[in-house]
Amino acid sequence: MAALPGLREPQKGKANHFVMSDEAVLPYREWLPDEAPQIVVLALHGINDSAEAWESPSAMFVNAGIALIAPDQRGFGAATGGGVWPGTEIMLSDAMAMIKQVRDRFPNARLYLAGESMGGAIAMVLAARQNSHWIDGYVLSSPAVWGRREMTVSWRMLLWLANKTVPWLRLNAVRLGLKPSDNEAAFNRKGRPGGALPSASISALAGLTDLMDLALQAAGKCRAPSLCLYGGKDQLVPKRAIAACWHTERAAEATKQVFAYYPGGYHLLQRDHAGAVVTRDIVNWLLDPEAPLLSGADACAHSWLDGTLGKRTRRGRDSIPLIEASGKSDSPTIDARAVLTSGTNNTTARSFTAREHQT
Repeated sequence: MAALPGLREPQKGKANHFVMSDEAVLPYREWLPDEAPQIVVLALHGINDSAEAWESPSAMFVNAGIALIAPDQRGFGAATGGGVWPGTEIMLSDAMAMIKQVRDRFPNARLYLAGESMGGAIAMVLAARQNSHWIDGYVLSSPAVWGRREMTVSWRMLLWLANKTVPWLRLNAVRLGLKPSDNEAAFNRKGRPGGALPSASISALAGLTDLMDLALQAAGKCRAPSLCLYGGKDQLVPKRAIAACWHTERAAEATKQVFAYYPGGYHLLQRDHAGAVVTRDIVNWLLDPEAPLLSGADACAHSWLDGTLGKRTRRGRDSIPLIEASGKSDSPTIDARAVLTSGTNNTTARSFTAREHQT
């Protein structure tokens, strides 16, 4: 497949876009460092979202010299098929096509596939199929792994009945009393023109569930380096689903997988008030996948899985420090300071300090 020419920011309103084999158009945004990047991240958004999902963390990626490319996936944002679930295999095929085109553009860079929620589920399935030799690793933020296997019988029956009788009915997480993030200002920027909150049809949710089934089955099958992040206050992906996924990864001895657990984090981790902490972990992992996470969320994840998180040790202290959401910024300003640390693979890692302020 030929590379797309000119993946730079649009000029005079002209949209950048990927074109699929069936001529579907998937617009995208990108944030590029001044110099040629050695690391490129293709970032997939969640359901009812768009490329704008990656605007908040983009500054920290660019300051680290990492290129970030975020498309509107088919059926969402300004992409072809708005509002209609295109089908799981089509979503996966689109992702593969975009991966190929980005790889053509950056043949010498390390290429990572990142995904939030639904995007994370897509990344998990592709990683398990191991049919993408163009990808060097994966970042899975609050991946949608609430497959039917982890649903109660009543939930499965309700979804089946609703999809058969009112597939057109649209639901909205906020109006259902769910809280995607503690940062309402950042979440509202996801809204459609006119302030309408994004919603999904029952049929789209059924399609998403099919994808989540595959993502849950994919656990333990990824052989490439991956970072999986989850917040303890996530109200959209249940703890039992993530725990099942991570326990499967552990049992498979997937040594290249890093788990990160943020007790104070919500579903939209990077858009939370403390989102800069999460983004900093992602950036530093991309620079050096073998280094411990600066926040300690990796140690926190294992304590959570072991059931020891927050419990007292013989020394009378918590086994690990809790990572709670803090701050009141919806637009963090990032000061990048390089800290030289040489690893055994001669990779130079850099860490970053986030300074939050009101805008």
